[in-house]
Amino acid sequence: MTATWIGVIVVLVLLLVAAYYYGVGVRGCHLEAAGENIDDAWRAVEASLVGHHEAAETLIRTADEHGLVTGAQREAVESAVADAARTGTPSDRARRESRLNEAVTALGAVLDASCRARGGDAEVKAAQAAYEQAWDDVDTAGARYNYLVPGYNRLTHGVFNTAHTRRLGRRAAENFFPGAMGEIGTSVADL
Repeated sequence: MTATWIGVIVVLVLLLVAAYYYGVGVRGCHLEAAGENIDDAWRAVEASLVGHHEAAETLIRTADEHGLVTGAQREAVESAVADAARTGTPSDRARRESRLNEAVTALGAVLDASCRARGGDAEVKAAQAAYEQAWDDVDTAGARYNYLVPGYNRLTHGVFNTAHTRRLGRRAAENFFPGAMGEIGTSVADL
């Protein structure tokens, strides 16, 4: 009778170990796929940020060529572009992009008034439209990235994923919320 109970206990322990390793394997595959998706989404955000910076530079250069901005206004936008181009965490990048957008928005009000006074300037209007499209691209790429962050973070903290998370060198992801898109997210560190 004791040998039967020992056999049952051994079988149960083996089943529990097998179930655990099956869970680790399945969830590990999910973690790797989610990691690839979040990396792809962040690359799309970075590509849209490059376009955003180029559009801001084109706008300020066009406005300067037409004599619509002062040196201080030009310097403020150029400084904001240089600051926004630095690398960092998603939340740091979002704050710098927000500052750049504020500088360009302030410049936009000046440009609108100058263009109205001069009867319009098609080249400046086109540069403003290109900037607005670039900001929309940042919004779209950021929204996709932010959509993926909660699911990815759940996987990185999952019971079965601790070993895979460490092995892959993965960490929880931060949201990317530039101010004009709405600072509704919190940092992962605040959770």
